[in-house]
Amino acid sequence: MINIQIDTNNLIAVMQNCNLGCGSFDKPIKADSFASTPCITKIPENEKTIKFSVSNNGSGPTPKLACILLDNVGKNDVTLPDTAFNKIYDEVFNCSASNIEVSNRQLCITAINDTNCAIHINTETQGELVNSFFSFTVIFNLAINGITYCFSVDPYFNLKSKR
Repeated sequence: MINIQIDTNNLIAVMQNCNLGCGSFDKPIKADSFASTPCITKIPENEKTIKFSVSNNGSGPTPKLACILLDNVGKNDVTLPDTAFNKIYDEVFNCSASNIEVSNRQLCITAINDTNCAIHINTETQGELVNSFFSFTVIFNLAINGITYCFSVDPYFNLKSKR
């Protein structure tokens, strides 16, 4: 599981004293400085599901996960046309779940509940997946003084697996 821990107490303190933006889903407030996550998360070769979660860092309000946005950032893939680029997600992941959508060169996994979501690795595709890099954006909500703001955190992971 890739767990992103958010220092919600300090994030709230900053929001109460600074104007960081509107915090909408379209323009979430960057919260990387308040997140604790490994810089690179290697997904084990035998892993069949990648799970994402968001939590507080032990105290403070619990953030609510909205979605995970995945971007293929492999240098061999970025020059592909959109149709071929989007097909890569189907080759790497099982994108058939109702909470998964691929569009505009990005894969979106909507959270089923407020704390986690998952995507399954496509084990039926033949061949070998070599050094596929995906950046991901964690979009989460946090209520501050009765107003719900949207925030984002942007780590990435490396997926190297036989499929």
